[in-house]
Amino acid sequence: MHSNLRLCSPTQALKIPPARFRNVALIALSIVTLLLFAGTYRWAPARFRPLSAKEIAEAARVRELEQARFKANDVPHPRNVSKALVMGKTKKENVDWAYKLKPDWIPYVYSTDHERGYPLALENNVGREAMAYLTFIIDNYAALPEYTAFVHSGFEQWHNDVGGIYTPETLKELRIETLKDRGYLNLRCHTNPGCPTSLLPWNPTETDIKNHDTRARLKQIYMDLFRVGEESIPREIGSACCAQFALTRERIRQRPQSDYIRMRDWALNVDLDTFGIGWVFEMMWHIVFGQKAVE
Repeated sequence: MHSNLRLCSPTQALKIPPARFRNVALIALSIVTLLLFAGTYRWAPARFRPLSAKEIAEAARVRELEQARFKANDVPHPRNVSKALVMGKTKKENVDWAYKLKPDWIPYVYSTDHERGYPLALENNVGREAMAYLTFIIDNYAALPEYTAFVHSGFEQWHNDVGGIYTPETLKELRIETLKDRGYLNLRCHTNPGCPTSLLPWNPTETDIKNHDTRARLKQIYMDLFRVGEESIPREIGSACCAQFALTRERIRQRPQSDYIRMRDWALNVDLDTFGIGWVFEMMWHIVFGQKAVE
């Protein structure tokens, strides 16, 4: 009876292309699903707990401290500074003590962690304090302060021995007239450790050689660091520890800026860990700044 009757599909009856029909169907299905979901779920507005008076006060205190730090670290141009205080710091170290020495000493603090409030930052932190020291000299070579003290970031240091263990007291005892006359002063007066001789570049011990200690490589390190031949390597090296010293601008400029750039490049590329690099500089800062190998 119905053998000649042809049934048509919805797309044929409505003259809708198959692809478009699928899109329409998907949209309709999505709307239905959304309506069903909305009917079974109670929408609740977000609730925010108001801050307590204590929390508001704490937030204000933090903002105030940060603003004060930015203001304190507004680093002046070294050319206009008589006495600069240079150091590196990690985020966990507190250097507020250094800013309390202003205006006598102007701090130049290099952050190793790009900490907010410290505009001077080290891109590559190797060699402990050495990277901050060299970076300050390189960046400000043409406009160095009259006097610069290079120190560690800690308020208290076991190796401070003049005026006690506190760095501000050590700096108070520093005689600027003596510094002006000599050009370089180690901030430690006790000769132990470091003197009379701490390194023998030509005679490393069997233990140093066996353990691949840095001491066993000192001849090559010395030649690379100072770009000299083997004949210039001293037989003995000795100076009071511990990488804290003061310099005049004239003493720093006894070396060309290119020497300091080469030394920093050496630190960034040598196959030593950061402690080893820092140790090498600690043993040789006095030579870098024109003192005798055994001081």
